[in-house]
Amino acid sequence: MHAQHHSERSAPSPAGRAQPRSRVAPLDARASQVLDLQRAAGNRAVTRMVNRSRPPVGRQPEAAVQRAVAGALEGLTEGQLRELLPSYGVTDDGEIDKVVEKFRNDAKHQHLQIRSIPQLLERTSRSTYPRSEVEEEVKEDLSGRAPALQGRRTVTLHRVDNRDPETVRKAGGLFGWGVVTIEHARLIAANWQKMGRRQRLDWSRNWKAQTASKSDDLPYVATGTEAQKGGYDYTVTLPLQWEGEAGTEPVSGPQLGADAWPLSRATVLAIKLDDEVILITGIPAKYIKNLNAPPAVPPKPTRLKNPGTPQNPGSHG
Repeated sequence: MHAQHHSERSAPSPAGRAQPRSRVAPLDARASQVLDLQRAAGNRAVTRMVNRSRPPVGRQPEAAVQRAVAGALEGLTEGQLRELLPSYGVTDDGEIDKVVEKFRNDAKHQHLQIRSIPQLLERTSRSTYPRSEVEEEVKEDLSGRAPALQGRRTVTLHRVDNRDPETVRKAGGLFGWGVVTIEHARLIAANWQKMGRRQRLDWSRNWKAQTASKSDDLPYVATGTEAQKGGYDYTVTLPLQWEGEAGTEPVSGPQLGADAWPLSRATVLAIKLDDEVILITGIPAKYIKNLNAPPAVPPKPTRLKNPGTPQNPGSHG
C-alpha cells in the first residue's frame, strides 16, 4: 500500500477573522540547523539513487519487466487479431470486423477481460462460433500438422495429469484450457524472442507462480524432465530443437524450442525453463508413448511436491 500524502491548503482569511494556528510548533535555532543538515543529507542520498538508476553512457535502459502474464492475448493488437482470425476459421471480412469490434469494446471493461480467441469468438456470436467446436477444430489442426518423429531431433519428457488415458485419447492429446492455433503460437514465440534475458526470466517465473484454472484460459501445457507422482504419468516424445542448437544465436536462461526453424516453418513450439518445458501448441496424442498402456490401477491424484510439473491442463503448479 502506498502512503497517501496530504497537503494543507490555506485560503485567504477574511478581514477580522483570526488566522488558524499552525499544527507545527516553531523551531528554535538549534533544531532548525539540525533539520537543514538532515534535508541536505537526504538530498544527497536521493541524488545517489538517481545516479545509480541511470544506465551507463552508451547503454540503453532495459525494457520494463513484465510483472503479470495476461495469457495468450497479452499485447495483442487489433491488426494482429485480424491476421490470426482466419486460422480460427473466421475468413469473412464482415465477420472479422464484428470480432474485432467486440475485442475493442470488451477491452474497455476490466470485468469483461478476454483471455483467448475461442472465448472472444463465442462472445461475439455463440450460435456461429460455439467455443467447443472452435477448440475442437483447432486441436485437430494442431494434431494434423504436427510432424512425424522420424529423422528429427527429439526430446522425451513427462506429463503428470489427472485425466485418464481414455479422456486424453478422446481429446486428441493433452492441451491447455485456452488452446491456440499454430499461427497464434508462432506470434507468441516471436514476441518471446524479442524479450531480453531478464524479461524472459520474469515472464516464466510469473507464469509458474500462477495457479491456473479453466477460467484463466492459458494455452500452455507444462512437462518435466523426470517422472513424477500424483496422477497419470504420461511419457511424451516431441520433435524439438532449442535456440542455439538450430543455428540460431545461443541464449542463456529460458529457451525457445521448435520442430523446425525459422519460426515461419514451426508447428510444434515450446519454452524450456530449467527442468520444465512448456508446450505452447499442446501435446498431440501421437507424441504420447504410453497412452495405450495405462497403469492397471489408476493412481490417486495428490498435490505434487515439485511445483514445476502441474497436474491440471494449463496449470502452473
